[in-house]
Amino acid sequence: MNSAIQAGQAAMALHAAGDAAKAEAKLRDAIRRHPADPTLCRLLAAILTESGRTDQALFFAERAASLDPDQPVVLHTLGVLQAITGKADPAIATLRRALDLKPSLEVARIELAKILFARHRIPEAEVVYRAGMALNPGGIECRLGHARCLVALGRNAEAQAEIQATIAEAPASPTLRSELASSMNYADNVSPPEIAAAHFAVGELLEKGGPAPVTPADPDPDRPLRIAFLSGDLRAHSVAFFLEPILERLDRNAFHVACYSNTPDPDAVTARLRTRADLWREVVRLPGSEVAALLRADACDIAIDLSGLTPWHCLEALLSRPAPVQATYLGYPNTTGLRCIDYRIVDALTDPPVTNGAPPYTTESFVRLPGCFLCYRPPADAPAPVPAPDPRGPVTFGSFNALAKINPTTVQMWCRVLKAVPGSRLIIKTYHLGDTGVRAEVAGRFAAAGIEPSRVDVLPPSRSTAEHLATYQRLDIALDTFPYAGTTTTCEALWMGVPVVSRVGATHASRVGLSLLTAVGLADLAAPDEQALVDTAAALAADRTRLAGLRASLRSRVAASPLCDEPGFAARFGEAIRSMWREACGKHAQGG
Repeated sequence: MNSAIQAGQAAMALHAAGDAAKAEAKLRDAIRRHPADPTLCRLLAAILTESGRTDQALFFAERAASLDPDQPVVLHTLGVLQAITGKADPAIATLRRALDLKPSLEVARIELAKILFARHRIPEAEVVYRAGMALNPGGIECRLGHARCLVALGRNAEAQAEIQATIAEAPASPTLRSELASSMNYADNVSPPEIAAAHFAVGELLEKGGPAPVTPADPDPDRPLRIAFLSGDLRAHSVAFFLEPILERLDRNAFHVACYSNTPDPDAVTARLRTRADLWREVVRLPGSEVAALLRADACDIAIDLSGLTPWHCLEALLSRPAPVQATYLGYPNTTGLRCIDYRIVDALTDPPVTNGAPPYTTESFVRLPGCFLCYRPPADAPAPVPAPDPRGPVTFGSFNALAKINPTTVQMWCRVLKAVPGSRLIIKTYHLGDTGVRAEVAGRFAAAGIEPSRVDVLPPSRSTAEHLATYQRLDIALDTFPYAGTTTTCEALWMGVPVVSRVGATHASRVGLSLLTAVGLADLAAPDEQALVDTAAALAADRTRLAGLRASLRSRVAASPLCDEPGFAARFGEAIRSMWREACGKHAQGG
């Protein structure tokens, strides 16, 4: 055995024993003595990645790949680091090369598919996962990733069947249970009790009895508080549109604000959000126990999850209750199923008080913000609304919601609207429609329901936010999805002067439209059932005078509404946080 191999093995033994610093020092010394050894460079890159020094890690990964460009493991390490440092296209090419050399290298396959998925190249990701399933039929990760692709493509029933079949083989997997629960938010064939039970099952697997509450270290109800937001979506994502006003506007005399970013694909929005926080922690790919340790070291008072059961969440970090008060908000439309999460921040319209003794479908207590639970910051580059389309022409409906939300019930509802308004048209556009085959399949759903193909346009995603928002100029009325209503899409439509007709259901996900529309004075466009939605949409389509007036006035109305009142919202949000803390201090004072 040569000395380079011995040095590498000794370093990794140190690393396995928990002494990363000595392992790093040994590898650096070995590289000085063996500068042409790619394995030593790759191992050092891996250790540097774990410690968060990704730029240094990338340097050594590139060096390893230049020394041995045909080593799949080396290419996998390089691809991961290219992705972490925002070089997605090179990462895709590198990982494809690794798989060409070694198709069975599953870690490279999964990493490639995740990057494709994050960039909305869902059909490509599905192909990568399917190839992995063929090579390793018993592998759970590729089957799970494939199911996520099916959900994203609006094939929820297939996804649930695939997840259920995989759960039968691995019933104790929290990841599989989490994916099943998350997929149910989009489903039109399950009841609220079934959805709640699926979420509770996730919590039971993760918590295994649940941790005891933590006593506040300094139970002063009025002292400044250290708030931590944890999310995998601190990037160009819906979460950022609603979080940024909070980060900017919270009273810094009362709150110190930290962000724990588990974001796998940081971008310019990530960089901007970073400037809004008092403390920023990069925790991507860190174990939950290490994130929890950081929260404790930072003396966090209140930890607020912004991801729920979405793929890049940090919930494992909260299982040991590193903060005395823990809450969930914004990024997920349902309970986490975890008893270690004390509160869920909502409003009285999305989650009205329970009546008639009905069971609450949540493990958290509700903190209901006055008015709407969201504050929307419109994009700075949004074009100005233009006058409504020709009032003598056909009415154009549209929806730019995620394809995952366009389930059979939604398709049926929209088709009924089209049939109720003769000559009307429908435009569907979302980021998962870049593939021509997917667009054809979606168009076929409406043809199968009896709508002439000429009445439905299915558009690919836009190249920029400004171009995307300009497409609203082609619409008269936006139609919401059900039971998972739009959030950002509804706000965007209203900002562009397009009224939204939404159907109200029994779950938080199906009541967000009601909250948003009420906030801007259009509660009459929130319909209590499918027939009412059809009637409301048809009546609005027939009232061209009202449509023209809304097109001209909606932007100013939205800007002046509680939905865009950033100072007021930040004050209400801050008081909600303070109320959670006071309750914790009160329990401490009572010995509870």
